[in-house]
Amino acid sequence: MSKKATHYFVYVGHSTTTKNKLQEEFQKYLNSLSATLITADKLKELKKAIIDKSIELNVIHKRCTPLKISFSDGYYNKGLIISGFHSLIFHILNAYDVN
Repeated sequence: MSKKATHYFVYVGHSTTTKNKLQEEFQKYLNSLSATLITADKLKELKKAIIDKSIELNVIHKRCTPLKISFSDGYYNKGLIISGFHSLIFHILNAYDVN
């Protein structure tokens, strides 16, 4: 039986060059979340904030191909990975309070 995560940690890894202003601004936003630690009850809020930001930027940059952001289970169910944006590695990893 696996332990339930008490927290989540945002990991932003390797990135590549973006193709347009929309991708550049979204990548900058995701980078600003790097190393964020949240409690498990805030996960839905974090996911919503990320999706809302992509929608906001889609409206601002109408000429660019819109972002369609979603989340899927990460490798070995150790968190979530972002889908629909491939310019960087973005994970929301399970974390545990050991105290």
